[in-house]
Amino acid sequence: MKVLLSNDDGIQAEGIQALKMALRRTMDVVVVAPETEQSECGHRVTTKRPLIVKQYGEAEYSVDGSPADCVRVGLLELAPETSLVISGMNHGGNVGADIWMSGTVAAAREGYLRGRCGIAVSQVRRRDIRDDWDRSARFACEAIAFAIEESKLASTLWNINLPAVDTAAIPAMQCCQTDRTVLPLNYRKTADGYQFEADYHGRPRTPEADIDVCFGGRISISLLD
Repeated sequence: MKVLLSNDDGIQAEGIQALKMALRRTMDVVVVAPETEQSECGHRVTTKRPLIVKQYGEAEYSVDGSPADCVRVGLLELAPETSLVISGMNHGGNVGADIWMSGTVAAAREGYLRGRCGIAVSQVRRRDIRDDWDRSARFACEAIAFAIEESKLASTLWNINLPAVDTAAIPAMQCCQTDRTVLPLNYRKTADGYQFEADYHGRPRTPEADIDVCFGGRISISLLD
């Protein structure tokens, strides 16, 4: 299976590198990811200038643009035979209404819009739990395999969030709706302007929707419209 792997944290991010290694055990993976971090850029695309592509290794390229740019260049120029677009693993969750600003989800969405199965994968993080990207990649591969089986590689869009857990056991997987509740926020006045502030982990949640599922320790798997 030919897979295009992208992200929004940049080609050298630990999440995408760990997922690349895990996926390559069973899949033919072409990495096309942003040269630099592009978090929270949404579905921005570049049309007013040429995009510079650099080759980092075998079947591994960076693009000096957004995640959606990477998927466009990947599907049209670098790996047109790709049947599956995977984006991640993102360094942080993409749950609830946050999917609209997520570059990670946008990369998967661009694949979906171009007739492929698109899967976004994000790892929720907590300060009291050490990041283990190899463990996250193992969890991600289980959830990705589920989405592939359910979709049969038809043009569908999936959003997967891995919970912040400190255990080697693969968490339970739960298919669920995306929570429509927005993240409450405020701005603190500073000498330079207004600083964003929010309680990410204390945000409200709808029972059994993706925020509640993932923050409760399960892998949330949502089929997006």
